[in-house]
Amino acid sequence: MKIFEIDPDCDKYEGMTHESYKNSNYKDGYNRGYSEDLFLTNSPVIENWTSINLLSIDDKYKGKKSDYPNFYASAPLFSTKAKDILFPYLNKLGIFYEFIVNNQEKYYCFKITNQLDQFLDHVGSSLKYFSNSNRIMSIKSFIFNKDARNTFIFRIPELNAPIFCNEEFKKVIEQHKLKGFVFSEIGEYKI
Repeated sequence: MKIFEIDPDCDKYEGMTHESYKNSNYKDGYNRGYSEDLFLTNSPVIENWTSINLLSIDDKYKGKKSDYPNFYASAPLFSTKAKDILFPYLNKLGIFYEFIVNNQEKYYCFKITNQLDQFLDHVGSSLKYFSNSNRIMSIKSFIFNKDARNTFIFRIPELNAPIFCNEEFKKVIEQHKLKGFVFSEIGEYKI
């Protein structure tokens, strides 16, 4: 079974940003209304969640909607259509949090809670570490253990950004013709 990294298609569709970030003229230190770290932990519940307003990014793709828009966060953002299709597969792997785009459309940020320490084979994978610590800087090649095969979508604790999926996830996206997903097959994997 193949493993893929999932990315939004930034070359065809509009992206989203926090309303407060756009209002700050895209300066660091803006108030998101939540800590982005909340989407990086395995804890399943974000207490007292209130919907956050997002805005479309003003660029040449504005108005070109997708089911998986680019969103500068550590969790995937799905359209209502994508959420409804994926819910039966994802409901035990994380939690959906509502975001409102342009004060009208609902999108759902998916907090992946099955971030498993044992998915990545540290011996077989090619890892690059920071020189002053044991923290991983980058991963040149991934070797996943057999548990990854049965996991629809997952993250690894070694890196915050990448989101991975198996072939079944990719097939569901393709069968329903959901737009905005880019799948990059992981070059090396051992299952």
